[in-house]
This record gives sequence, structure tokens and C-alpha cells, in this order.
Amino acid sequence: MAFQPFDLRGRVALITGGNGGIGLGMAEGIAAAGGDVCIWGTNPEKNSAALERLAVHGTHVSAKVCDVADEAAVDRCFSETVEEFGRVDGCFANAGVGGRNNAFDDMSTEEWNRIMAVNLDGVFWTFRAAARHMRRRAESGDAFGRLIGTASLAAISGQARGEHYAATKGGLVSMIKALAVEYARYGVTAHTILPGWIETDMTQGAFSNDKFVENVLKRVPSRRWGQPEDFAGIAVYIMSRPSSSTVATSSSDATCRSNAMANASLDAILWDFGGVLTTSPFEAFRRYESERGLPTDFIRGINATNPDDNAWAKFESSRISIEDFDEAFRAEALAQGHDVRGRDVLTLLSGDVRPRMVAALEQCKTHFRCACLTNNVKSGKGPGMATDSARADAVAAVMEKFDLVVESSIEGVRKPEPRAYEIVLERLGTSADRMLFLDDLGINLKPAAAMGMHTIKVVSEEQALADLAVATGLTFEA
Repeated sequence: MAFQPFDLRGRVALITGGNGGIGLGMAEGIAAAGGDVCIWGTNPEKNSAALERLAVHGTHVSAKVCDVADEAAVDRCFSETVEEFGRVDGCFANAGVGGRNNAFDDMSTEEWNRIMAVNLDGVFWTFRAAARHMRRRAESGDAFGRLIGTASLAAISGQARGEHYAATKGGLVSMIKALAVEYARYGVTAHTILPGWIETDMTQGAFSNDKFVENVLKRVPSRRWGQPEDFAGIAVYIMSRPSSSTVATSSSDATCRSNAMANASLDAILWDFGGVLTTSPFEAFRRYESERGLPTDFIRGINATNPDDNAWAKFESSRISIEDFDEAFRAEALAQGHDVRGRDVLTLLSGDVRPRMVAALEQCKTHFRCACLTNNVKSGKGPGMATDSARADAVAAVMEKFDLVVESSIEGVRKPEPRAYEIVLERLGTSADRMLFLDDLGINLKPAAAMGMHTIKVVSEEQALADLAVATGLTFEA
């Protein structure tokens, strides 16, 4: 039999707000791929018209009148859907309402609650029923489920006079992230779709305003309004078996991107310590050089000369004592024309902890295993080579957050030796292609990349957080 990865025969999708717009576009895609579809809507006439369109695909389709702002109605209609179809494999919480364009300081509580009731409370009740159903199926040996929410670009960008609408969509994105983490063990994946401006009944008023069209359309990368049928393909993919390893996604049509939240292609993140989670010792090196009239990057130049067997390499792999390092480094410095003691350099190694990077580490730990691979020496206090107890305590607090810490001074092997990376992979029980590695030295990243690791060179805190967000699909606080 030919490989048919997107054949949805035997799958059942429930789509709230499925009688028009984006919801109907997704429903048509699923039905065309062989899936059975139940749509919910509040308008019986629109429900009937949608069923006529869906029926041409020859699958089992049905419609129910349901107001998702009514908790009892949601529970009743979900039970009826399961009774009719036997199961629900994919639940699309798509029903939503727009705001009335009130100025925020004139917005009534009634208007605020109206939006919350449909766009957030309704999603909660719908997903609660679906998640309960999918968990129970998984516990009986049938582990498969998809939870999909239609959010909006308003969730991540400002929307004047739409604060209540934006708040519901931002809340939906956060809800999906949490569902992805909680229900992955049951074979359930969770996804948000963040549409831009789509040509539907809801947007007719805006699109009939020439000034709006002139101001907004030029900011859409594709230079066209989205269409409901644009969402057929992503609905089919999410409902399909090939999407099973995509634990959670957030897809935005207007920015033409698809970021994996809790990127399922990654299993672990490997962190260098100095220069990544703390400020770089290179900054201290340059201050030292400036104060003593040494050439800029003189110390780094010595460390880069004969990098596998110089004083620094021997000390980091515990092949020589601190006394021997002091003299060996001085000899290398004198050979370059300046008298610098090894002990003086050691006092410069301990940087300050970067709170934002530590916060990113903590966030990553909720989705990935995290390990630290650090080249350090038996000098100062603790693995961060701190010069005082306060810094040593700060470093120790960060080190406790890792699932694994590999130190060159203990292992007797250091980056960029391949064996250092192999130790991490062996102890974590993962493969190089499922690991992301952050380091501030290109020489350390090259062998990791050659092994198949994804790599980020840390040049600055801002750049590192931006690159980490892209690689993981997570969003880090500014």
C-alpha cells in the first residue's frame, strides 16, 4: 500500500465555531482527508449550510447548536458528540467573538465578561471535556489526542481598543503550553494557531474600510488577506499521525513562521557556565590587560597557543597543580614578551551570575533536561572558581538546577575534546542530534556541531536569549 501519512479515515474532529470562517476551513480540510467532523455553532441556519458543504466529502459529519459560554451546554454537547461518533480525536476550540472597539478606559465590565465568557471560559470548558475523554482513552490503551486552539496575533502584539480580546488569546496560548506539558504522557499534543487578518464574517466591517485596508495590508508579509481555506492544511497535519512528535506548536500565518513550543526535536540543553550563565572572564582579562599596559587579548592569545597542551589545557584537565600552572603560564607569557603570573589570571575567572540567563535555564528545565559542561580548574571556591563565599554560594545555587554537571577538573578531559561531549551524552542517555549546546567559544562549538548537536555561540545576553527562543520555541522574559 502506498504511504498515506495524511489519511484521516477513522479520526473524529470536533470544531467549535465550525460553521463558518476559519473553523469551516479546517473542517473542510479534515473531511476532504477522510476524517469525520462534528461542528458546533449557535446559528442553526449556518450549521445546516456548513453541513451541506461538508457532506460532499462523503464522511460522517454532524452539527450541534452549542453556546460555548454555557458550561452545561458544553458538557452536554460533548457527551452527545462522543455518543454519536464514538470518540473525539481532535478538539478544535475555535469559537470566538470580537470586541466592540471600546476605548479601554470606557470599557464596561459587561463587555469584558462577554469576551471572556466565549473566548476563554468556553475554551476551558471545551478543552476540559476533551482532555478528560482523551486521558481516559489513553488509560485504556488508546493514546491519541489533539487539542487545538484558535488564538490571534493579538496574543503577542498590541491591539488598541481590544485589550479584552487580546487577553483571552494570550491566555489561550498559555493554556495550550500547560496542556502540552501535562497531557503529552497520554499521547495528546496541544497547539495554538495565531491567525492574522482573515477574510471572514467577523472582519467584513474592517475590510470595507478603505483607510484600514491601506494602512494594514502593506504590513502583511504575503500582501494578501488570509482565507479560511488556508487553515485546511494545518488542521489535517495536526490531526495526522506524523504530527505525533510535535508535542506543541504555535503557528502564525501572518508572520509565516511555525515555532515549536517545547520543541519536540530536542531532548536536552547543554550549557557552558562561564560566559554563558555568568559574565565572561574575557571582560576581566581585558580590564587586567588595560590596567597593566598589556596588549588587548594577550591572555586569550596565550591560551589559544598550543591549546591542547599548554599550561591552561593541562590545568583544566587536572594534569598539573596550581603551583605548576603558575610557573608554566608565566613562562608562556614571558615567551610572548610580558611577565604575567598564572595565579593572577586565576583571580579573574569568576564572573557575576546573569539572572536573566538563570531564569531562562529554569524555564527550559520545565521542557528539557539541562546539563552543564564546564572547563574549570581546582582554584577558588566551588566549580565556578569564585573568589569569595558570596559568589561561590550564587554559583552553587545555579549548579543545583542542572540534571547533570560535568567539570573538566574532575573528569580529566575538557572541551573541545570530543570525549567531553560524549560523557554528557552517555550520562543523559540521549543523542547529539537531540541536544542544543550554548558556549561562548567557537572552538568549543565546532566539535559539538560536528557530532550533530545544535549550537548557539553566546556573544551577548540579549543575543543568546533571542537565539535560545528560536531554537526552543519558548518565550523568555525581557
